[in-house]
Order: sequence, then C-alpha cells, then structure tokens
Amino acid sequence: MSYFLLFAGYLTASVLFQFPELYAPVAGAIPLMWWTSVFGKAAVLGTMITLIGSRLKTLSLSWKEAGWGKVEPLRELAWAGVCALIVWGISFFLLPDDANRGAVEKAEILKANASGKIMLFLSSCLLTGMLEELIYRGALRAFICGRRENDRRADAIFVAVSAIVFASFHWLSSPIFYVVYAGMGAVLATVLVASGSLRAVMLAHILVNTAHLLGLGNYIRWRLGIG
Repeated sequence: MSYFLLFAGYLTASVLFQFPELYAPVAGAIPLMWWTSVFGKAAVLGTMITLIGSRLKTLSLSWKEAGWGKVEPLRELAWAGVCALIVWGISFFLLPDDANRGAVEKAEILKANASGKIMLFLSSCLLTGMLEELIYRGALRAFICGRRENDRRADAIFVAVSAIVFASFHWLSSPIFYVVYAGMGAVLATVLVASGSLRAVMLAHILVNTAHLLGLGNYIRWRLGIG
C-alpha cells in the first residue's frame, strides 16, 4: 500500500509539472522537478524493497543475509563514521570536488527556501544513499553469499562485483573516475562484510553525499589554500 501511495504521489507531481499555474501556490519556491525526484526515488526504493524481499523469500533467505540484523546503534555508527571518512577521503584526494556534486549544485533548488533545501537533501543524500546501498551492496551480498557464513571466497566475489557494478553506474568522463568509484564501492562492500550491517553503509553513503552537497572538499581546499 505504501508503495502505491508513493507512486501515486510521483504521478501526481509529474502531471502537475505540465501545469505550473496549478502547483505554484502549493510548491512555493520548490521546483517541481524536486518534488518529482523525491517521490520517484521513494517509489523506486519501495519497489526494490518489494522485489528483493520477494526474491529473498524465494531463496529461503531472510533480510539478515542482506545486512538487516539486530540493531546495534553504537557499533553501526562507528562503522558508518569510519567508512564515510575513508570513502570521502578517496574522493577528496583523487577527484575534484565538483565532480561529486556537478549538476546538483547547478540546480535551481539551491536558490529555493529552507523547504527546497530539505527536498534536495531527501533526494540527493538520504534516498540516494539508501537506494544505492540496497541495490549495490544489500541485494548483491544476499544473492552472491546467501547463507554461506565466513565464506571468504564468496565475500571476495561480492566485493569485486559490487565495486565493478557501482563504478559502471557512476562512470563520468574519464577512466580515473571508474577506478576511483570502484575503490569507493569496494570500501563500502568490505565494510558491509566486516560489520554485517547494511544500515551502517547506508548511513556512510548518506554522510558522504551530504559532505559533497555542502561542498566540504572545496571548503577544506580553500582553507588550506590549495586547488
């Protein structure tokens, strides 16, 4: 039911996009493309959870195999912090900060009010982090490793496949981007294997995206007088 409500919201936003005079009084300073983006990603996330859950059930696996075990807040926060620092560090030293934000910073949403910036965070950071980790890490690990606990060969295959797939969907304009994103994907996958927590890597991904959105890399370069 929740998925259908999200999808209905996505369709409604798409229809309103054709009639700005209708949505303007409601949307305020928030461009409709971001309403559509948030509803769209939430709908895709709901769809992926439904499909992966169905597949896990078919394979007689539980969500625990995908990284949804017992909640351990302090442990998961520690893993998320370490993972986010490493992944962001890779991008900071090997990629220009603009490469990570690119079109996001150019969006009209940054000229919007506080509500608009919240929509941007939901779309570019929160939902993107959850969705990508569910697909590139959670689903792949469940299907590749299954119930084979402490199987180093399966874990190694998972890390490699996850890195390759993640990089393939983030290729920008140069082979260096592929290598860097493969490295970032490998770190996220390795942390999932080590921690057993999909929540930890999701939070790490959200933190990294938020740092890029806020331009943390450019700020540090400016403070250090480099770049």
